Amino acid sequence: MMKKLRQLFIAISLMSLTFPLFAYQTYLHEFVGQTTKIRHPVAVVVPDAYLQAQQQKQAKAFKVVYLLHGYGGDYRNWFKATDVEKYADLYQFILVAPDGNRNSWYINSKLNPASQYQSYIAKDLVTFIDDTYSTQRNDRGRAITGLSMGGFGALHIAINNQMVFGAAGSTSGGVDFTPFPNNWDINKHLGRYSSNQASWHAMSIKNNLDKLQGRSLRVIIDVGVSDFFLQVNRQLHQAMLQANLNHTYIEMPGKHNFAYWQKSIGYQMKFFAEELKD
Repeated sequence: MMKKLRQLFIAISLMSLTFPLFAYQTYLHEFVGQTTKIRHPVAVVVPDAYLQAQQQKQAKAFKVVYLLHGYGGDYRNWFKATDVEKYADLYQFILVAPDGNRNSWYINSKLNPASQYQSYIAKDLVTFIDDTYSTQRNDRGRAITGLSMGGFGALHIAINNQMVFGAAGSTSGGVDFTPFPNNWDINKHLGRYSSNQASWHAMSIKNNLDKLQGRSLRVIIDVGVSDFFLQVNRQLHQAMLQANLNHTYIEMPGKHNFAYWQKSIGYQMKFFAEELKD
């Protein structure tokens, strides 16, 4: 009997070594943006270290990673379809998953005054999170990334708000939508491509790289080799090389799906942990 108990103890101990235990906590909020008046839920994951610091009344500030969903999605996608929450404990990040209203592309729409999602994320949401949680309240304490539409949104927001975010990522990002003039409701925000080509091209990430010159924004971009956004990401990578802009670029086997993003988000989180290290 004692031998069996000893074997069981050893087996459980080995399982504990093989499968780390995560003790993060998830919270759900709903708030109205101060500047945009946009109202949405937002999901927040805090690491176990945050909970311990609160219990012990320690004044410890935590870094925050904002996770943007893709077209047609919502604030629940990242936490339902991947196990990204584990990185909260692994790197002691607060993870924030906002709602992009399905098809906002995270831009300040000129056609729809109610769809000001660049401002909602960079101003309203960041202010709400800083007021609600113990965060590191500067660019070195914040990163933003996203998948597909959210990949474009993360780069777009970070490039235009470099005093807010110190690092940005895109996984399978729609970083240039000019090759897709009839897709994903982009014309609802920019107008028809045929009569608004200048506005469409001005939104492409590769046409905004001048804003990164002489700045310190850390950037990581990845895409699957079977993704329909592969070519626009390769073009962005080449444009950044030509502009002599430091960045990390990764191509991996994979399609435009959560099987790929489950894998890619680990590389992004490791990048943020290293680049935002104190």
